[in-house]
Amino acid sequence: MYEITPYYDKESKIIRHRSRYIGPVKDGKLVEKPSLPKNTYEYGSLLPLLKIADDLSINRYLSEILGEEDAIKVMILAMNKIIRQNSLDNIKEWYEDTYLYKLYPGLALSSSSLSEFLQKIGKSDIIDRFSEMMIRSLKPRDTLYYDLTSFSSQSKNIEFLEYGYSRDNDDLPQVNVSLVSSKEEGIPINYTIYPGSIVDMVTLENSMKKYEAMGIKNIMFILDMGFFNKNNLRMLLEWENDFIIGASYSFKEIKHIALMAKRDIESAEHMLKVENNVIFYKEAKMNIEGKNLSLYVYYDINREKDEKNRFYLSLEERIQRLREKKVWRYENPKEIAKEIMGEYYNYIMWEYDGSFRVWPRENAISQWVNRCGITIIGYKGNYKPEEVLIWYRERDSIEKMFLSLKSYLGSKPLRVESIETLNALFFINFIALILRHRLLKIMLEKELLKKYSLEKLMLELGKIRKIILVNGKEVVSEITKKQREIIEKLNLDIEYVPKNPRV
Repeated sequence: MYEITPYYDKESKIIRHRSRYIGPVKDGKLVEKPSLPKNTYEYGSLLPLLKIADDLSINRYLSEILGEEDAIKVMILAMNKIIRQNSLDNIKEWYEDTYLYKLYPGLALSSSSLSEFLQKIGKSDIIDRFSEMMIRSLKPRDTLYYDLTSFSSQSKNIEFLEYGYSRDNDDLPQVNVSLVSSKEEGIPINYTIYPGSIVDMVTLENSMKKYEAMGIKNIMFILDMGFFNKNNLRMLLEWENDFIIGASYSFKEIKHIALMAKRDIESAEHMLKVENNVIFYKEAKMNIEGKNLSLYVYYDINREKDEKNRFYLSLEERIQRLREKKVWRYENPKEIAKEIMGEYYNYIMWEYDGSFRVWPRENAISQWVNRCGITIIGYKGNYKPEEVLIWYRERDSIEKMFLSLKSYLGSKPLRVESIETLNALFFINFIALILRHRLLKIMLEKELLKKYSLEKLMLELGKIRKIILVNGKEVVSEITKKQREIIEKLNLDIEYVPKNPRV
């Protein structure tokens, strides 16, 4: 329906008409005009995280421990780590631009309010209570991934920080953090913060006792080669628990085993098919103070070619850069050579007489090349070679969790002024890791990782907005073909409402 108004045009000296659109007509009657948008909110990127939080009962557990409002704040901070990763100063602005503002209005999320909030939850025993609830609910089976890393800090006010072996290779006080994840669930289930001076095996022993107390029996730990030293191996062999551990080439015995295995490992009777790839294996033993550590030696032809190619390309490129480098009077040639060659420095000899003359160290190169394609894994228990290899490869997920955790905590070293704030930040990032890695597991199962990284998927979903009309009605912005595919594969409800929202 249009309103038509006639008027006289003096220039053309004819009658013209102005038209004004009134609205659509149906069955001879004027239909109410659609309301204009009043507000729009970021919406699509929240949907998978809200659903995972409900599926794993994270909201319910947090509410039981902290109360409903504080539980919601933890979830908002954790989701921000995955979607946008703002500083505390900008959380309030991000929250007000998302549909969380409609679901949970009126939250105090200013920088000062959040600082007080972090202090409050950092004083509680939240991690142990939350982990116990998760473990009793999920009932993870026997396989746990365990790893330890260190976080350095410039703070001078936290007595908990101590000097120790730093995995970041800096000379700052630190805390050690052990993270344990469930192999079956694909998510972290617990972490523990230790002073920086406490050694790895003490944390491992304490962790074993804690998880046994939580009802997890017959724990089998899967450890990286950072734990591979004689003291740790002796203790592991004395314990009743099974384990799998990556072997380190810092041992002469391991280097010798790798060299000997390479001679006859490529045999048809020792073939394994793993992830559509043929791998050869051999069994070996290593004596640890009178006790034998069982080993599987694996040889991957394809990986050998890739490793050799990368090694020679990097070595040649660095040697060329060093030969072309001009050294100024104030510069030290040895420092320049070390800087350019990096981890390849021990594979060359050099002289400097106005320019660098460089020669490869053939023996050192030969030793490295002979190990290409070889992986050696120690274990205790009755396990087949394919089981040990697959389980050890899967522990890569916990390495990714630590990389995520360090990136979530922001720039290194840490800048926090109290152990309470540190505890709270670790817990919020722990919740973020649970959400992130459960989503990654679903993406892997639904084959979405072939098309999208997690970050790209969240950006695509983030284009979906919730529109609030002037008349109060809510509508969702138009959904593209890509977005619909993601929504269907993740089994999301576009009108999803989280359980027990505080409206």
